[in-house]
Amino acid sequence: MDKKKLSWYMVRASKMSLKEMFWRFDRLVNQPDLRKDKAIPLDLAVKEMRAEVAALGLAGRRASRAEAERVIERAEAVMRRELEFFGEKVQLPEPFSWLADPVSKVRSPRKDFMDINYRDFGDKLSIMRVWWLNRHYHLVDLAKAYAVTEDERYAKKLTDELESWFRECAYPYGLPWTTSMEAAMRLTVWCVVYRLMKAKLPACFTEAFALSFFRVVRQHYEHVKFNRSRYSSANNHALAELTALLCAQKTFPNLFVNEEESWAEELGKEADKQFSDKGVNLEMALSYHAFSLELLCAAAACDPEFLEKIRPLLNSAALYLERARTTAETCGEYGDSDEAVATGLIPRDEKYYANVVKLAMALSLPEANDAEEIGEPFQWYVCKSAPPVLTEDRIHYSKDVGMFWRGKVGEGLLVDLFFVTGPLGFGKLAAHGHADALSFVMSVNGTPVFIESGTGAYHQNRKWRKYFRSTAAHNTLEAEGESQSQDLAPFVWRENFRVEIESDDMTEEGFNLSARHYGYKKRFSLTHRRTLKLEGPSSYLEILDETLGCDSVRARQFFHVSPLCSVAQTGNKTFIIKGPGFEITMDLFDVHTARFLIGDETKPLGFYSKHLGKWEPCGVIETEANCLGQDVLRTALKFKKI
Repeated sequence: MDKKKLSWYMVRASKMSLKEMFWRFDRLVNQPDLRKDKAIPLDLAVKEMRAEVAALGLAGRRASRAEAERVIERAEAVMRRELEFFGEKVQLPEPFSWLADPVSKVRSPRKDFMDINYRDFGDKLSIMRVWWLNRHYHLVDLAKAYAVTEDERYAKKLTDELESWFRECAYPYGLPWTTSMEAAMRLTVWCVVYRLMKAKLPACFTEAFALSFFRVVRQHYEHVKFNRSRYSSANNHALAELTALLCAQKTFPNLFVNEEESWAEELGKEADKQFSDKGVNLEMALSYHAFSLELLCAAAACDPEFLEKIRPLLNSAALYLERARTTAETCGEYGDSDEAVATGLIPRDEKYYANVVKLAMALSLPEANDAEEIGEPFQWYVCKSAPPVLTEDRIHYSKDVGMFWRGKVGEGLLVDLFFVTGPLGFGKLAAHGHADALSFVMSVNGTPVFIESGTGAYHQNRKWRKYFRSTAAHNTLEAEGESQSQDLAPFVWRENFRVEIESDDMTEEGFNLSARHYGYKKRFSLTHRRTLKLEGPSSYLEILDETLGCDSVRARQFFHVSPLCSVAQTGNKTFIIKGPGFEITMDLFDVHTARFLIGDETKPLGFYSKHLGKWEPCGVIETEANCLGQDVLRTALKFKKI
């Protein structure tokens, strides 16, 4: 074993209890060989095909003309093998390999998943693109088109795709089996595809195809069941796996008639762990909040009893997402984002968050009325009209994630601000959180000014993965060139720092927000306290960064500016930020140096990422100061309408 691999295993083991280590060893040595799984009896397959299962989608209703056109357009793109991965449209070759990166065409090995270490692949092969291809989201587009048109072309393409997958990716071969999460996502998608076609199974869904399909469904179920994410790795993966197991039980009742597990009960317990009392997902990543919420909605749409238990959580989580998305859609999302969706019924586009909100509200509120037709993507889950959602301009989820404020400043400029005051992330790993304590983002009149930098990279390209989740990639203060928590591996932090809220006062006219974090306490005896003040009808926003308790620390501040704004340095420590219809004068006091730069790859510094695997330069204002004892770095922002 090489040093790099050994180092990763040692880091990962440091986050495990002794009980978890024994459990993982047992899972390793007792991995079942599902190739020995018995064939599905023909009479069972026929019985399953004839079983009554609540259909998704139309279920006796029609799609609106606009929705039908959208569905058919997406399905025709799939027929031409035109797919999209992380914002990039890709033309798959004919024939193509399920094990190849759709962009680079580099093929991953076809061998037992137990012998594959996907962390060893170089940068030329994106395991994320291979996994996304094998989640089969695009098959949902074909199933929806068949449901709308009953055109057998779409169904035949779908079954042909599945049969080719059965051949190339037969258990246990290839990347698609390497994590239970990926098998679970595929299983949930298959449940959706089957339910979409169940009202009238197409001619190509023959008994022979059903025998193969149901056998592979059962293999997925057993694989996910045995390899479920537990202990330190139980984050959104656990929700995805339990959702898949529950959906499979409800979609294929005869196939799993002898199963005794109550997946609904376990999923409910796991959801309670991963969401706060206020409905905020605790992974400190908005994208995973939406993804986890859609997973719970998918499970609720399959199981009415589970829906009754989960209604309050769906409602509170939807209300939070509605408030957070208005900031995120302009200034970017906090935490990691891999652009995942639960099933593909709701596409990952600019309306994804809004559709998830509507879905959760339609499911959770008894007053949601039945709709006459499917007119929006969320209605493929439940054909109801979503009640209007009203959220507050000024609201704090201080201990869970942060504080939101929206109001008029100065000469009537509309400012939307989010101040991060939550912990690093969820559980021992805090896998999807960023070292962004006391960071903030802000827009003016709907134009982003100070932005989130995004995610950049995941398993591969270690340099950029480390940068995008570092403190230097966020609008906060960094000490001694180190992040607030130490990066041990792509999804492992050394420890989850503590944040204390001191003030969350907000009114229509202003705010006084203050918090401190202890991420630097052990290393540098430093506590960082940040205060944001906007008082009365003033056109000034004051930011106070205090370094408490340290002897001598080199501190740097970062303010990442949207490419939609221009920046000019008019003095040593003064900058003018201009956007459409407004101007902000930024004065930096008490710092030694201040400069504006765009995209320095040597550090790196000054980049933002809209899609996973891609990044581009953005402007960043960087300051530097040597802080002794209780120093205060003061920043003043003056807003002006132009």
